[in-house]
Amino acid sequence: MGVPVVTLVGSERLARRMCQLFDLGLSELAGETAGQFVRIAVELARFTETPSAAFNPPPAMERSPLMDASTFARTSNRRIARMWHTWCETVSAKS
Repeated sequence: MGVPVVTLVGSERLARRMCQLFDLGLSELAGETAGQFVRIAVELARFTETPSAAFNPPPAMERSPLMDASTFARTSNRRIARMWHTWCETVSAKS
């Protein structure tokens, strides 16, 4: 699958909710403070072998929308287009 990635979770409620690691059962890779982030990264760096999570993703990840590339791309494209249209309307309204 790849190398585990340590994440510093944002302080806002939405940022914490958007952290996919919690949904995937990998909350041990999510630090809620800078100190926790560093501690997690240091602990991972001390592994003499690659952590098994790197090659055996949890079942929740395999079922995650992130693993469905075509749906993820379509959804991302729609969201980007919506943001662009909103921005254009904002700029047009100011003119």
